[in-house]
Amino acid sequence: MMFEQTSRRALAAKTSSPPDDDTAHQRRIVDALHANLRAANGSVRLVETHISFVLLTGPFAYKIKKAVRLPFLDFSTLAARQARCEDELRLNRRLAPELYLDVVPITGTADAPTIGGAGPVLEYAVRMRQFPDDSLLSEVVARGSLTPAHVDALAARVARFHAAAPVASSDSPFGDPGAILELALDNYSDIRRFANEVPPCRKLDALRAWTEREHATVRHLLEDRRHTGAVRECHGDLHLGNIALVNGEPTSSIASSSARRCAGSTRCRRSRSS
Repeated sequence: MMFEQTSRRALAAKTSSPPDDDTAHQRRIVDALHANLRAANGSVRLVETHISFVLLTGPFAYKIKKAVRLPFLDFSTLAARQARCEDELRLNRRLAPELYLDVVPITGTADAPTIGGAGPVLEYAVRMRQFPDDSLLSEVVARGSLTPAHVDALAARVARFHAAAPVASSDSPFGDPGAILELALDNYSDIRRFANEVPPCRKLDALRAWTEREHATVRHLLEDRRHTGAVRECHGDLHLGNIALVNGEPTSSIASSSARRCAGSTRCRRSRSS
């Protein structure tokens, strides 16, 4: 998981994207919307990730997919960004309906965009209920405030979620052992592009060989899981930085919508092409 996150963030900064005029046009829209929201609401923060713009207004957060195309996702068209916003909403409302509200259009003109309203759609955003940064479990743990009751409540919630999650049929591509290996090996190809020195490359070669050996050892187990209902559409990115205390209850704040392959019983990701 760490290699996957590291290589993908590096690739996000260095691999090809849509034409410069597309990304520049989107940036113009986002900056103008940021300015309009600040004028109307006072302090509004714009936060960027490698694939999203997030406008934090206080009551709400608006997440806009960046117009980028990378080896593991394609947001290069407005239709693709709309689809991924709707996918993200659907996935996250399963565990956090109180946080994930809807998908809203951004309309108007590039210099005077507005959320909702009439006119041609410029972009789409996932509208979420904003929560304080210090409510993330990573922050709660850091200040020593996580309790056994919090952990028990989270475990029970996740267990109920897993039990009810849709099961991939045994003849579907989800959880296919070959696809899992391909996904793992893709990380080494991505990392190698940024590891030009010989020693790191040797370490990568050794780690890749280990991955292939271990996969061969457990391949039959992976195949068994496909046929026993263990491959399900679960969360995909459940860690302390993606869980928040909302009204005193541990609540998932982000689920992965960026891959459409399953890598085990608790990780069924939605599309490799968000």
